[in-house]
Amino acid sequence: MRYQSLDVLRGVASLTVVIFHYKHFFFKPGEFGNDVADPGFNAADLPFFDSMRFAYVDGWTAVQLFFVLSGFILFALYHRKVNTQAIGGWKFSVLRFSRLYPLHILTLVPVVVLQAVSVGQNGAYLFYQFNDVKHLLLNLVFASQWGIQEGDSFNGPVWSVSIEILLYAIFFWTSRKLRFNLTRCVAASVAFALLWFVDYQISTALVCFFAGGGIFFLSEYFHDSIRDPRTRVLASLAVLAGAILILILIPANHFLGRRTLNFLVFPATVLSLATLDRSYSLNLRWIRWVGEISYSTYMLHVPLQMLILLVVGGFALNVNFHDPGVFLGFCVFVIVIAILSFRYFEIPLQSAIRSRLTTPSPRGS
Repeated sequence: MRYQSLDVLRGVASLTVVIFHYKHFFFKPGEFGNDVADPGFNAADLPFFDSMRFAYVDGWTAVQLFFVLSGFILFALYHRKVNTQAIGGWKFSVLRFSRLYPLHILTLVPVVVLQAVSVGQNGAYLFYQFNDVKHLLLNLVFASQWGIQEGDSFNGPVWSVSIEILLYAIFFWTSRKLRFNLTRCVAASVAFALLWFVDYQISTALVCFFAGGGIFFLSEYFHDSIRDPRTRVLASLAVLAGAILILILIPANHFLGRRTLNFLVFPATVLSLATLDRSYSLNLRWIRWVGEISYSTYMLHVPLQMLILLVVGGFALNVNFHDPGVFLGFCVFVIVIAILSFRYFEIPLQSAIRSRLTTPSPRGS
């Protein structure tokens, strides 16, 4: 089945990252960091800050929610097929790369040009500073965040997609070897947590991914064991309430707070929405498009910011990025371009790649 509520949640997460990165408009070329911006910059002055404080300050954590959602969806769609060899490595790879790679290239090429223009115009790169041949090659093969990079490069948000490729490989290999269940997913999450001291980002992504897989199996258990839909939903909400309570009890700024959000609250949120969706067959087609363009929104917003800043600088335009109207205009601009990209570039090219590179076989692989 299609979990429409999770589509919407993915879209909300993507827009949260867009809002988090809105502060890019206040960075000088050659500088990037949460506390490095033009003199006099105050985050509290950002448009609608009081109502969107979490997105502006902690919006980057939405990426961990992506990993949880990815784990849930991949286990729902592919685990049994991979485990029983109903789908093979080639077809699985084509299905995933055809979704991710075309837009990656569509954004990477303009960003290479825009960064070169920025050097000519400003004497420095915009936002992400490691834009040499090495990092270009890493980006071309989706390896920009595999631990061999010097730092963020080109279209920075691609770092999470780079890790996603590793998750796919690990998911396929382990699913082919093991028949997962809730217990094994939890065990995998705990085991991958031990990699924190080797690579924190990859380790966190793995923990979130397999937590998402565990939540899929828990949702299946709820659906099979609790016949009454209302009781089933209440049970999932009780899990979410417990996760939130734990988060509240943790002292502010404690290192466990972030991990509780990533590893308990996000998975519990996915469980609640998936259970609600499956129990009552929600009809969210009117808003599902937000999730459909989530990858487009995520990948396009930084290149569009670069373009805007270079146009503003090149023509010496006076744009007040503190203006709520400018903020809303930027968000609408990103959404419109994302819709056009999804409908007229990503979907047609994805279909063409899959048609060309996958052919029916007796085992479906």
